[in-house]
Amino acid sequence: MARIVFGMFPAWGHVAPTVAVAQELAARGHEVVYATHPSMETRLEAAGLKRLRTFEWAARGVLSQEHTRRHGFDISWFLQVARGWPRSVFLEDLEGGTERLIEALAAWKADILIADPLFAPGPVA
Repeated sequence: MARIVFGMFPAWGHVAPTVAVAQELAARGHEVVYATHPSMETRLEAAGLKRLRTFEWAARGVLSQEHTRRHGFDISWFLQVARGWPRSVFLEDLEGGTERLIEALAAWKADILIADPLFAPGPVA
């Protein structure tokens, strides 16, 4: 059976639409993991899925979500994140994220990478 990685932009709205597909693939005997930010891990585990723990890439959008969750909405933080839009949100650490993804895919011996269009390291890897 195949070893399948879902590379997802780290926001639940991007991950959630793939969960049923990943669950069905796992039910059919494939090994399935997600390459995404650790903040998605609890929800993935609740769905019976795993995160590829050897990979981490975080866009600033996720960092701002975590900041808002912890401290409430702060317009100054939002403006700081938005200043470099879209580069700061989607392309932050693209080179390092791509290198880490390639290493993680090789180490896990992935057969297939299914990448969210906003998961910047995916298409490059």
